[in-house]
Amino acid sequence: MLDHERTTLLNGFLAQLDTRCIQILKLWQERTSMQEIAELLQLSSEMMARKLKYQCTKKLAQLIHEHPEIERILKQNV
Repeated sequence: MLDHERTTLLNGFLAQLDTRCIQILKLWQERTSMQEIAELLQLSSEMMARKLKYQCTKKLAQLIHEHPEIERILKQNV
């Protein structure tokens, strides 16, 4: 039950990101290589994919950090 709750909460935060960030983070979660992500999203290079993934994870972390009560739920051990 806790995993479902975490997934729901995380998806809520993801929905607040722009479409490109959502795509990048979902592909990264699926273990798609940075080179493949760059190609799929028509980015100039693998380094650009890495840079965007970093920026997107930073945005996501900031959104989560702004809600301490939810941040605690997401950090709980299963």
